[in-house]
Amino acid sequence: MVPIEIAVKYFIPYLKGVLIHRLAEKGYTQFKVAKLMGLTQSMVNKYLQKDISYYYKRLYENGISRK
Repeated sequence: MVPIEIAVKYFIPYLKGVLIHRLAEKGYTQFKVAKLMGLTQSMVNKYLQKDISYYYKRLYENGISRK
């Protein structure tokens, strides 16, 4: 697998999930988060349906610590 494919499959979706949750915790609306991240509001909502701990767990399983 090419390194970019590894990042796209194993890291980027979970990093997005963490970032979306953090922005929402700071008070950003789903619409504003979507605009900032180049996503649709419905995709942001889909990320928010899973708890942030899910995204941290998946990153940890792939070798990225929470720190």
